[in-house]
Amino acid sequence: MLCIQCHLEVNEGKRFCAECGAAQFLHCPKCNAASPIGKSFCADCGTSIGGTPSPSHQTASVVVDRTPSTANEAKDVMSGERKVITVLFADIKGSMELIENLDPEDARAIVEPALQLMIDAVLHFGGYVVQTTGDGIFAMFGAPVVHEDHSHRALYAALRMQAELKEYSARISADGHQPVQGRVGVHTGEAVVRPLKLGNGQIEYTPIGHSTSLGARLQTLAPVGSIAASEAIRQLCEGSCEFNDLGLAKVKGVSDLVKVYEVTGLGKQRTRMQRSAGQGFSKFVGRARELDSLRYAAQQAQAGSGQVVAIVAEAGTGKSRLILELMNDIRSTTKVLETSSVSHGKTSYCLPLIELLQSYFGIEAQDNELKRRGKVIGKIENLDPQLKDIQPYLLDLLNLNNEDEPLLQMDERTLQLQTWESLKRLLVRESVNQALTLIFEDLHWIDDQTQEFLNLLAESIGTAKILLIVNYRPEYVHRWNSKSYFTQIRLDPLGDATAKEMLASMLGDNEQLSDLKRLIFEKSSGTPFFMEEMVKALFDDGTLARDGNVVLTKKLDELDIPSSVQAILAARIDRLPAHAKEILQTLSVIGKEFSISLISAVTASSPEKLDKQLKELQLGEFIYEKLISGEKGYIFKSALTQDVAYNTLLIERRKILHEKIGLSIEAVYPISIDDHIAALAYHFGRSNNIDAGMQYLTHSGRQKLMEARKKNELVSHNSLTKSESPEVASVADDQVATLDVLDSIWRYPVKSMAGEKLASVFVSDKGIVGDRVYAFVNEESNRTAVVRKWAESLLNYHPQFASEPGPNLPVPPLRIVMPSGDTLSSVDSDLEEKISTVFERKLKLMTTAPPGLLIEVPVGTLGGALSEVTEFPLAGGAPAGAFFDYGCLHLIASSTLNHFQKMYPKGRFDVRRFRPNLVIHSDSEPFVENSWVGRNIMIGQELILRVSIPCPRCISVTLAQDDLPRDPSILRAIAEQNMCDLGDFGTLPCAGVYAEVIKAGHIQCGDTLRFVD
Repeated sequence: MLCIQCHLEVNEGKRFCAECGAAQFLHCPKCNAASPIGKSFCADCGTSIGGTPSPSHQTASVVVDRTPSTANEAKDVMSGERKVITVLFADIKGSMELIENLDPEDARAIVEPALQLMIDAVLHFGGYVVQTTGDGIFAMFGAPVVHEDHSHRALYAALRMQAELKEYSARISADGHQPVQGRVGVHTGEAVVRPLKLGNGQIEYTPIGHSTSLGARLQTLAPVGSIAASEAIRQLCEGSCEFNDLGLAKVKGVSDLVKVYEVTGLGKQRTRMQRSAGQGFSKFVGRARELDSLRYAAQQAQAGSGQVVAIVAEAGTGKSRLILELMNDIRSTTKVLETSSVSHGKTSYCLPLIELLQSYFGIEAQDNELKRRGKVIGKIENLDPQLKDIQPYLLDLLNLNNEDEPLLQMDERTLQLQTWESLKRLLVRESVNQALTLIFEDLHWIDDQTQEFLNLLAESIGTAKILLIVNYRPEYVHRWNSKSYFTQIRLDPLGDATAKEMLASMLGDNEQLSDLKRLIFEKSSGTPFFMEEMVKALFDDGTLARDGNVVLTKKLDELDIPSSVQAILAARIDRLPAHAKEILQTLSVIGKEFSISLISAVTASSPEKLDKQLKELQLGEFIYEKLISGEKGYIFKSALTQDVAYNTLLIERRKILHEKIGLSIEAVYPISIDDHIAALAYHFGRSNNIDAGMQYLTHSGRQKLMEARKKNELVSHNSLTKSESPEVASVADDQVATLDVLDSIWRYPVKSMAGEKLASVFVSDKGIVGDRVYAFVNEESNRTAVVRKWAESLLNYHPQFASEPGPNLPVPPLRIVMPSGDTLSSVDSDLEEKISTVFERKLKLMTTAPPGLLIEVPVGTLGGALSEVTEFPLAGGAPAGAFFDYGCLHLIASSTLNHFQKMYPKGRFDVRRFRPNLVIHSDSEPFVENSWVGRNIMIGQELILRVSIPCPRCISVTLAQDDLPRDPSILRAIAEQNMCDLGDFGTLPCAGVYAEVIKAGHIQCGDTLRFVD
């Protein structure tokens, strides 16, 4: 028996589900006696109790404690998961008018059966009823138990619901009542599914997210008596169901118009292979040996030696495609009968056998019962009159027997055995006339009765001209292995060469797509269906387009997982026992590969327990064993499996695990910690411990850059130490003069305020003297100006020094000209109070950055491991105590600014937007600064700099200041023209470079630049 709430197995006779605690009985509405689920009437008083409870009967009072009081309860709050689900909303249209003049009990007698029809349709296809209302239901598919075809199940339930409501409406209309009409809305998308403990101790599962709201809105857009579906549903289910485009609709709570479709009925394509045929097959590659094995088995069967061939492989590896290629070869020499199991068919009696017989007898959907009986009887008589005795059994299996048929008096088990024997005799007799090929697909979803028949058939075909081909996933088990005529073919994912051949057939030989092909292969691990779906998704979202050849229309750093692939992998993960699933999710956070010592530290499990859990994942082929730096470790079989497992975790849970992993790396590798800087930056950067993340991130980025420049640094050091005199260095043989000159010098006395243009200046080891020596700091949060909040206003404040600052001298006072024209002085006692009043926060003017000072930025300012970081420490590449975002000097070339202006003429690429220290006049190609990274540059006769890293840009370049308007397209133009890989910082839009001071010195406008590497 299956639990009404979570649909897991409940032991016979048990009154509650051991998994979710739901009661497995109904209370009689009249006498309150308890009756088992499935009974239609109360055994004590005879009152109708329906037989299947509505979850709403058990969830009338939801009490959720928002403040966990124990560790276990706190863990429960984190126990939800992110899942891609399908939601279904259904209601009775015009229910108020329907019951307006009826007594409440009469109204209940009309509405309640309609609600029960809705609930039954959901439960029949494995859905979960979240909530019932007075005139409708809210259900979901794909949670709490994941099904890879949850979107299809939802539509099948919706169609069944509408069909049965129409029948019910016809019945009550005949009794003089108004007709009942339903509306259904269906949508698929990501949601958080979290168990909520009810006041009675039971568990309710509720999805939360935008997808749920959109599903509810779609229901209101559905034509009366029909089903409205989203674009996401159409993409997943087209072919399986028929859709009518209703156009674009404005939906409350959604900024863009939403494409709406009406679901009009079932389509002709039931299997994934049939849908692929409708779209066009990709090139068949890498299966020559397996196809030869199938051909040999077919030859043996046609010669009278019956064969059973089993094709075993994971989802998407090509089981059905291999069979199809064989059928193209042998269909003219054999009669082919095909059928398959479906994931929601385990509880449907003999569904594959019924489909097989309907195909054999030529029964069409539009045939009435009389015509169907005639086809069965006529076909059997034409085949062999001596088979007349099997007719009643096969008619019964097809539900075509008359009510007075004597077979109906036979006990169920005897009838079943006689039916299997009759079907076996029919197929064996057919093979006498012509060789017969029987195809049974997806046996991992087979029902018990069909399985029993296959066992019988497999025992009986050794001397018949029958080829029985079955396919299934590795978890399916059968008992035919010992047969001499049994062959098993195992399919593995495609190798590198054959995967490249397949991708070339889909994408062509454009060399510009080589990186994309590599990314697809690495993500899919060579699974053909996954590769096909990824390519299809890239075409669907416009990333790929056909213009004679396939072209990439935008930069692609990462591949999204198509919903069809996500569903398959998520369902496989969800079938794991709870402990195995939990450790798989933990491993997905660690990374693609992991050592046993690190896993032990993170999980804190005993060696025996951990070894057992890892072997369980190995047996399921989720992970493989691999040596990691000479130590036993493991690697994910598929990068997609890792991604899907990771994506099921709630973000807060991920952050906790990332920090735990970071701490474990520190503990496990204290001696070789430098070898793990990048991993530490990654994990702490995605945790709540942002400070540690930024420290490791800065170290990691600098470490990578420094490694790339070691040779240049050594050459530079040797050339500069030949003499203590800069004059000697200036005439070194390895200098390379350029035509570039120093165009302008900029200094910013107060961080985030306007700058001043200089003709000459002294540059110390801390940067331009007087540059960013002051900053207003929010003492309460220890943060500087927040981009897009109070930083934009600060840009309109103009500071000036009271006297020229000098190296190694106290910072002079300054005056600040406010946007109003009023002037404030740093020596005024009320300066901070006035500024704090203007900005509505307590601000303090400082000349030295306090420890741990942070700058706040919008999400996405950084990339890579810190794409979600919104704050980070200042001066990652500058002296401690400085008010620099990263480096102490910032250079930009005029050719870069001119290029941006040319590409976006409407924008104003004024130097002030970019806030550089040094503008270099250059006639070189745009972004010439990128080529300076790692090199030493002399400006004038004294100053020597080492360029460290391209300067990443954020929305600060778009902000309004003085006469410059706010312009978001400025940043977009930078991103379109110059994206740079900054290691752990990610790939970011860049303009200009940061530099460190190697030799201090004076500079002035007009100085030339020379490379002194």
